[in-house]
Amino acid sequence: ELAAVTAADLPLLGLFADDHMQYELDRAARAPQQPSLQAMAAAALALLEAADAADPRHPGYFILIEGSHIDSTAHNNDVAAHVAELAMYDRTFAHVLAAVPQQRTVIVSTSDHETGGLGLGRKERRRNGSSYFFDPSVIASVRGSAASVAARVLGEERAPLADAVATAYPQLV
Repeated sequence: ELAAVTAADLPLLGLFADDHMQYELDRAARAPQQPSLQAMAAAALALLEAADAADPRHPGYFILIEGSHIDSTAHNNDVAAHVAELAMYDRTFAHVLAAVPQQRTVIVSTSDHETGGLGLGRKERRRNGSSYFFDPSVIASVRGSAASVAARVLGEERAPLADAVATAYPQLV
């Protein structure tokens, strides 16, 4: 459906899920019909550029592209899903830089915030001093977000992580 939209359809609102869209790490397995952040940004930019080019009096456009799951995966301390969201945002931003005419465009990219003290590595004390240890293969081997793993464990389509932990480990609550 996204590919069939033209500049003549503007203004336009794209709604691709009844609730939150899937994390990038889960999208292919759980909701392959949902477009990626990069696909949505590319479609929006193409539509806006076409509308801008069609009317020389057109004042230009403003677009906000948010990688909102960067924030939610940080809140969940879900390192693998967080890294996947950051990588998707990076690919999306690279697409924006390549697609938008730089000579007449102001591009701003900013982060929201990190939450929970999320860290990718750890400091290890060794006889010859301390060192920072990070093994990216651990993150690369993860095939689902913490939320999707919890939903599978509980046999539910979508389970909030806190509820999943409380159900699986009641002694912790």
